[in-house]
Amino acid sequence: AGDAEADMAAAAEAQPDTVPTDAPEESGIKLFINEILPTDTDSFDAVELFNASGEAVVLSDYYLSDSKKHLNEYRLPEYELGPGEFLVVYCTGEYHKRDEHDMAFKLSYFGEKLYLADAEGNIIDKVAYPRLPAGVSFGRADSGGYRVYDEPSLGEPNMGGCDGLSAIPQVDVAPGFYEDSIAVSFTSGGTIRYTLDGSAPGPYSKLWNGEPIVIDKTCTIRTYSGSDGMLDSFTGTYCYFIGAPGYELDVAVLSIDENDLAEMNENYTSNRRRNANLTLFSGGKQKFSVDCGIRPHGCTSRGYPKKSYQIKFSAEYGPTKLQYRLFDNLETDEFDSIVLRSGSQDNDGPMMRDEYVSSLVAGSSLINDVPVQAYRPVNLYINSEYWGIYYIREHIDEDMIAAHYGCEPEEVTILEQMSEIKCGKAYKEWFDLWEFLKNNRLDNEDNYNYVKETVDLNSVADYYIVQLWSGNVDTDNVRVGKAGDGKWFYILYDLDLCLYEAPDGTADRILGRFNSGLYTFNALIYRLLENEEFRDLFLERMEALMDDTFSDENVLGQLEKFENLLGHDMVYNCERWQDADDPSHGINYRSYKGWQSSVEALKREVAGRAALVIGDFKKAKNIE
Repeated sequence: AGDAEADMAAAAEAQPDTVPTDAPEESGIKLFINEILPTDTDSFDAVELFNASGEAVVLSDYYLSDSKKHLNEYRLPEYELGPGEFLVVYCTGEYHKRDEHDMAFKLSYFGEKLYLADAEGNIIDKVAYPRLPAGVSFGRADSGGYRVYDEPSLGEPNMGGCDGLSAIPQVDVAPGFYEDSIAVSFTSGGTIRYTLDGSAPGPYSKLWNGEPIVIDKTCTIRTYSGSDGMLDSFTGTYCYFIGAPGYELDVAVLSIDENDLAEMNENYTSNRRRNANLTLFSGGKQKFSVDCGIRPHGCTSRGYPKKSYQIKFSAEYGPTKLQYRLFDNLETDEFDSIVLRSGSQDNDGPMMRDEYVSSLVAGSSLINDVPVQAYRPVNLYINSEYWGIYYIREHIDEDMIAAHYGCEPEEVTILEQMSEIKCGKAYKEWFDLWEFLKNNRLDNEDNYNYVKETVDLNSVADYYIVQLWSGNVDTDNVRVGKAGDGKWFYILYDLDLCLYEAPDGTADRILGRFNSGLYTFNALIYRLLENEEFRDLFLERMEALMDDTFSDENVLGQLEKFENLLGHDMVYNCERWQDADDPSHGINYRSYKGWQSSVEALKREVAGRAALVIGDFKKAKNIE
């Protein structure tokens, strides 16, 4: 608890400095940054400039930047700003994205400094703004100094406003795990309201009377404060576990209004998001607590009692990103969205198939062209109730692919089920390719070269070799992507229904028939295998992967790691769900003994599997 308190104090000290530096008097320049709107859910981030001088100012002589090291990187537009006039520039991250006054950088939701400089790099004005709620601006007051405005006035004089935001109420007992009941008090001033049921507090929530709050069972305190002349604070969320088991896995907590949770779970086909908070504990210490949006995730599994959820970070719900390095094997430390995956259709099995196969691919030194969702197993609580083992997973979207390929999200195109556009602008290239495959064989050199220039052939080969080894039944659930000017590639996804049986007939099912529509989507691989050059590539890749990535030593070793990783806490997961079978949706949850049996069955499936897959492929293709 002491370490957690130190972390909380350090986080408080790290808040951005909200006191701006005055414009140098000797400069004689009267061009100011007058108002900043960093998180507007209806439009782009915006900065208002004001000419306080008695003569026109040519804005293209000046630069606006969010970095002191790059003062002259973003030039203002060709525009003459008259005396007493305002101009709003939009920080879209790209010049001319909205109109001719756009700037090629974006404002930070978390607060930062903005600089106005001349061509020689002299700073004319700078403003440090704090983290602000969506739709609230920060600007100069007529009386001097700076204020926050819950009614922004871009393009007009700043009127009214508040002195700032009230401070988030702080607690005298750090969030975390305790054996016995505790008494928690708030240590900050103002009018404080709070809830204990997971819902976000509002003006009618319980008013703190100054007496300690006794916490004698696992729950979450959610709170905010208000003060005269100030905007209400952001919500603070503090999770306390009383007498919880000694979990080995990390613990995540979803805090959400119980009515919203019930409606979301009942209307699980809807993609409507609700407000929530996600908090993570690792090693008993809180690592982050962030407000977010939540909705059900998946397809068939949405109907299961133990559902998966997609978490979205945006100004509509809280911070625009989760800033935390979730996955040890990735350098990524910012996320726009993630998935809390329940085990999905593998809940009645070892509850690891998808993550297990993904880990083999991610850990392979040979497979570099098939993106894989990273994973992190956790114990999940929803409000005060234990919800079982879940996997925090990357969400397949433009931000994930951009992070993996080192490009901008706007440069990413992703298609689902080969024809549904998830994001991006390059989809016509893929649709043209698919039409071409319907009527053209690839044993023709010109035809093959066209495909070779369009698609990453290593990605195609490796993806389908993974499908063959795993014996995936759900092969129609396909994701393909393109990043920047690169070639199209396959994305590994949805492997719950794999490794159920010996691979006899798998190669013929996945590769043996031409089908450019539902349900196998195998037109590309089928056509490519007509070409001798690609056949050689495919056979070389298969031999290499079966000897290395899918060798008995590797697949059994990785499976043992999963068994050890999940085994201790799987007891609690099985206790939570073993009586929640749902025959109407075809799901039967395992007892702990049943889970152990399913893991042993999985070991039998993967042992010696590489040789069986090669034999099945040779038989299907009638080759030596």
